[in-house]
Amino acid sequence: MSNREQNWKMLSGWGNREPILDLPKWFLSILANRGSKDKKAIEDYLEPKYEDLVSYDNFLGIIEAVTRLHKAKDNNEKIVIYGDYDVDGICSVAIISETLNTIGVQNIETYIPHRTDEGYGLNEEALKEIVKNKGDLVIAVDCGITSRELIDEEKNLDFIVIDHHEVDKKKLPQKSINIHPALTKDGGNYELSAGGMAFIVARAVQAEFPEEIPENQEKWLLDLAALSTICDVMPLTGNNRIIAKYGLMVLSKTKRVGLTELMKMASIDKGEVSAYDVGFVIGPRLNAAGRLEHAKNALELLLTKEETKAKEIAKELSRLNSERQDLCNRIIEEARAEIEKGDKKAEMFLLSSRNWPRGVVGIVAGRLAESYARPVIVFEDDGKEMHGSARSVGDFDITATLTECEDCLLSFGGHAKAAGVKVASEHFVAFSDKILQIAKDKIKLEELKKEIEIDTKIEKTDINDETMNHILKMEPFGYGNHQPIFLFPGATVSNINRVGKDKGHLKFKIDIDKEKIGGIAFREEREMKEGEYDLVLNLKYNIWNGNKSIEARVIDFRESRK
Repeated sequence: MSNREQNWKMLSGWGNREPILDLPKWFLSILANRGSKDKKAIEDYLEPKYEDLVSYDNFLGIIEAVTRLHKAKDNNEKIVIYGDYDVDGICSVAIISETLNTIGVQNIETYIPHRTDEGYGLNEEALKEIVKNKGDLVIAVDCGITSRELIDEEKNLDFIVIDHHEVDKKKLPQKSINIHPALTKDGGNYELSAGGMAFIVARAVQAEFPEEIPENQEKWLLDLAALSTICDVMPLTGNNRIIAKYGLMVLSKTKRVGLTELMKMASIDKGEVSAYDVGFVIGPRLNAAGRLEHAKNALELLLTKEETKAKEIAKELSRLNSERQDLCNRIIEEARAEIEKGDKKAEMFLLSSRNWPRGVVGIVAGRLAESYARPVIVFEDDGKEMHGSARSVGDFDITATLTECEDCLLSFGGHAKAAGVKVASEHFVAFSDKILQIAKDKIKLEELKKEIEIDTKIEKTDINDETMNHILKMEPFGYGNHQPIFLFPGATVSNINRVGKDKGHLKFKIDIDKEKIGGIAFREEREMKEGEYDLVLNLKYNIWNGNKSIEARVIDFRESRK
């Protein structure tokens, strides 16, 4: 919840240059703030082309991997597709599984580790079981790139690794074919999700097997690639923007009965499905399986052709998601209480409990990091080991920081903004002291202070359907391509009410040209009274019972200084 006005920073935008391409200056300012400052960049941004997706032959290992898959098919080898238990992992498994099935590979199994019993990534016991069951080739997706020792010591299996987690090129597995967004011929790092990389591999397979996969038929896998890209919070720019944009188009007419049923269960209009629906409605339901039970149910939902089975699983995932929400709310309140009675001025918060299941600590850490503008690590303490999930803010690289504490850890891995970590209980105090000291040395609290970067200013005459049509051209929105943030100075606010289960949201009306639109400020503790305010907001269409109206999602407000 917000209880104070944040710092407002107006971005430079289009400046004093003359408008181009018949676009209004306020819209050009938004585009300029996203790096599109000339005619070509603007056209590429507004009309991303599928044909511009990075070519598969730019990635090291892909041609070698396709050759190895051809051999496995010819020899009827047993292939095990081994993936992570989150949305990115299960989508990657589904993409590779469907691709191999399409080219006639029959001898395929999938393996998703249990989050609590096995933890993230490849594990020795699972590989022993695969060998025992006569496996020949393991395709590790969304994991494996940091499993050098495990892979290189395994004598009975071949490996293809399709991963995107942070990689040390000096510590790559030597016995596997490694495919990664940063392992490229041109030296670039393409920041794709594991599902995005799996889709690139599928394109390479299509080129090798054009009779089994006619040109462009691989596009039907884009719904899964978009799910993984959006839910794994990849920056929706460049190649990720292409995958997300065209993937949402495919999702709107997906042939997957499981996703169709899940959208019905969540009251999503399939034909109008958005990145928000994927990230905040579909994704959490798919993730709920791995958080509270086993992710194989979510994978089955993606792969099943049976409508009855799809309805069953969609219903169960929705139930689990409701249970997960209640659990998260309880833990967040308990964690907040811990923070409030501790050192609230600390540069980083470390929190733990035996009553906080590891399947949800990542969500809790994310919410707390956002709320307190601090890096946060939340742990489940099982008595022997501490299983944690870390979330960062600002420019503080949490995975690089964990690397500095490697001598205290059993395992860790992730990205600059998010990571998983495991610590032996007897080493937890040493780890805590070390990482908190690093945070104290590196973090300046004033630099973590919440600041809203505002794209441009609008007046009440600008709020209309024409403006909304321009905004819609910028979709899909997400990390790296957030919704435009407007300053609306001197807005007249009336009809103020508190709404929501706990009355935690402010709802009101805002005067625009000759009429009013609805406004809402989510999780807002401060009060408003009727009068004039400067509002920082997003503009969205609110669709209810077939009626479409413009709504202002207010991020912050202050009494008008106009």
